[in-house]
Amino acid sequence: MTHDELVGVLNDYDIGLSNGMVHKDLVFATAKALRAVVELHKPDEPDFPDEWESCVECSGNGYSALYPCETIKVIEKELG
Repeated sequence: MTHDELVGVLNDYDIGLSNGMVHKDLVFATAKALRAVVELHKPDEPDFPDEWESCVECSGNGYSALYPCETIKVIEKELG
């Protein structure tokens, strides 16, 4: 699936939510997809102090992205 196709699926989901026409299977699939993203973007060493944590998915090739990374911050904001 292309990025545009994926965005289209999410747009259809938003429209379905707004008019009460979302099928429960789509809700479960969306929650499963979101969980998979959260599980990818996890701290590398959970026993380290918080200020030293880095995101496993966003770090690499000599670059260390602090945890929570921007992906997790957006998810936390939206789940509010």
